Amino acid sequence: MNIRTMLCGGIALVSMVTFAKADVTLNFTGSTAFRTTVTNAIKNQYLAEPIATRSFAYVHNATAGNPQNATAVTFAGKFPGVAGITTINFLWGGSLSGIKNVSSGTLIGFIDTSASGQTLPTATAAGAEKALATSGTATFTAVNAAANFAFSDVLKSLAPAANTVNISGPADPKVGVLIFAPIVNNGTTGFSNCTTQQFQVLLKNGFQPRRLWTNVNADTDRIYCVGRDDGSGTRAFYLAETGLGVTKTVNQYCVTQYGTGAAAGTITRIGLTPVGVTSGNFKKSTLWSHDQDGNGGYNSGDQQNADFGLTSPNCTPTDATFPDPLDGSSDIAATGKLGLMCMIGGADAKAAVTAGARALSWNGVGIDFTLATPAPGDVLKVYQGTYTCWSYENLYYKTAPGAGSDTLAVYNALKSQINTELTGLTTFDGVALSLMRASRGTDGGTVASIVP
Repeated sequence: MNIRTMLCGGIALVSMVTFAKADVTLNFTGSTAFRTTVTNAIKNQYLAEPIATRSFAYVHNATAGNPQNATAVTFAGKFPGVAGITTINFLWGGSLSGIKNVSSGTLIGFIDTSASGQTLPTATAAGAEKALATSGTATFTAVNAAANFAFSDVLKSLAPAANTVNISGPADPKVGVLIFAPIVNNGTTGFSNCTTQQFQVLLKNGFQPRRLWTNVNADTDRIYCVGRDDGSGTRAFYLAETGLGVTKTVNQYCVTQYGTGAAAGTITRIGLTPVGVTSGNFKKSTLWSHDQDGNGGYNSGDQQNADFGLTSPNCTPTDATFPDPLDGSSDIAATGKLGLMCMIGGADAKAAVTAGARALSWNGVGIDFTLATPAPGDVLKVYQGTYTCWSYENLYYKTAPGAGSDTLAVYNALKSQINTELTGLTTFDGVALSLMRASRGTDGGTVASIVP
């Protein structure tokens, strides 16, 4: 079998396949919360090629069978309606960060499939997979290229104006509706609902006594706020939904230490996300020039899932000193029981609940994330507007795909397949735009009925 080197869009791809030279390479970035739907849509489009000519492969940095959990994925193969090879690269890093990178043409690091151990497997009709991780997500050798498209959980108007000057469209970027949910970590009990005002005060102060939610004076143990960095669409959404505003600073905590031995499976320390730190699961917030203690957050929603599946019965909260001091000099409260709360995308909420977390109702209306797939009645709550914890998912570009081009063919096929995936209600990512009977003009704005 011949080894062919394909140079497309600045990315070198070495694949053990016998395809002709690729016609098109497309690079996507943006929303981590919507990646399950996008990954499924792209895979199913490759599978839509007639069996006689179907052949594709993909590599990603998650565990086998879980490309939807990866932060980076590359597909290559025969795409319906496009001659030769279509290569599609994904690097998920946050909605507003994605918009900024597409607008500026910033080079970002996709999987380098010419690197040792990262080459695409031999393509098959079923789609040959290579997983780079044995647990979680793996680091990978990257090759830098500009992204053509950015998925965003919020409208570009929530990004700094300087970061959107080169985003030319489309005029209507909406491709779906993304569900969010407030959740608490495993073992945090006594209440099942969170209101807009309760979440707002939590974001402002960083923690509140549990009695704010239970209305029981004896519940003095604290609930701490956990969240994302300011390049995240999820964060932009919850700041808009609560009325704080996307430019506001917050006080968010991150899990910094786990128990061992008898305490295995528990969280033993949390701390304010520290100023200036971007490492591991955490990222400083710089989009609005507000890099300060507590204003940073997690890199992606899936990195919160495992943490929220753990209990915190004997945990010490600290200030922003990083790493945590062992002598307790920076403790801000005594060691004891505490809880964690965040707002997270639907697919990540489902994963967190599966791990042991609990999803809360939002202003008295909830969705059951313990089910394998969304309940029809819960979906109707979104379609009809009674559940308001949702936003439009948008797909932005810097340069419009040319009429009759392969890029336009892939772009249109992807948008259509996304609607098909969401109509199928197979995941908690969101619901189909075409079936919505409710609308909102701005992120976090008033939800109104669509007049037939």
